[in-house]
Amino acid sequence: MKRIFVLLILLISGLNCTFSQNKWDDTREIVLDTYEQPIPFKMVEKICVAYELHITNFGLDSLFIKSIKVFTDDPEVPFKTYSGEHLNKSISRIKVPTSTRNDTVIHIGQRAILHAMLSFATNRVPKKLSHQVEYSFVNNKQKTTNTKGGTIYINRKDKALVISSPVGEGIWRNGNAVEDGYRGHRNGAIRPVDGIPYQKQRYAIDFIRYNEKGEAYQGKMTDNRSWFGYDSDVLAIADARVAEVLDNVLECQALIPDEERLAKIINLSGNYIILSLGNSMFASYGHLKPGSILVKKKVTKLRRDSQSQSLETRVIRPLLIFNLP
Repeated sequence: MKRIFVLLILLISGLNCTFSQNKWDDTREIVLDTYEQPIPFKMVEKICVAYELHITNFGLDSLFIKSIKVFTDDPEVPFKTYSGEHLNKSISRIKVPTSTRNDTVIHIGQRAILHAMLSFATNRVPKKLSHQVEYSFVNNKQKTTNTKGGTIYINRKDKALVISSPVGEGIWRNGNAVEDGYRGHRNGAIRPVDGIPYQKQRYAIDFIRYNEKGEAYQGKMTDNRSWFGYDSDVLAIADARVAEVLDNVLECQALIPDEERLAKIINLSGNYIILSLGNSMFASYGHLKPGSILVKKKVTKLRRDSQSQSLETRVIRPLLIFNLP
């Protein structure tokens, strides 16, 4: 009986040691997910692919992401490595205040998203992409672990939609847009649909109008009418039907957040129009001038060269926020 008791103690001790060791060595601490096959699109002379890699911490300690390597058809040589400042600007965590966070730290049960954008020569687009995430534990920074996975296949069957500019004449520059995978608007803009987390503003762009001197406004900064983009025409980007319209939000001061409006998710974009482009694709125009929307929901059909409505500037910046959700 004593021998059995001693053996049980030794067995339990061994299991505890093994668990303690695997706590740091187990590469299953994180799970890598991808949800949609990206469609290649042409930008300048390159073929680009944009997608998201979701990283979830299922471990027993907070993780610090050191680097993320992307592999193409060659599984040995990384095509691109995200690290340092580039990694910091390309990754975001969900539901974390932007002023205090370090998005490369993923706490227990938390998810982060790498917003990747890759460019290839015309004849060098791979069939698939895979990833390797290098990370350490907050309570054991000397130990580095690598997890491979997150394989995603490139969609070669469908063609990317060709669109025109949503703004007319003048000098327009984009702000908070996708740039080499930088996250842009996409921090926290996640809404689950049918069990899949979607970044509803993943490709949102702020269009800001400038004069030839590089100025965006003249006069009082908080006055909407001081900004050159105010009351500018907004254009249909493609043949489309009007899916949704909101035109009852009052104008407020530029660059001064309206806390009551921000508390209501439906009003985050102010007055808006959503166009249905077909094939379950949509385009949204936000921050529109109140009373300027003339198109009608489910009635108005737009041609690519038609002018649809005027621009309103409100809440955070005087600009047009355009998005393909």
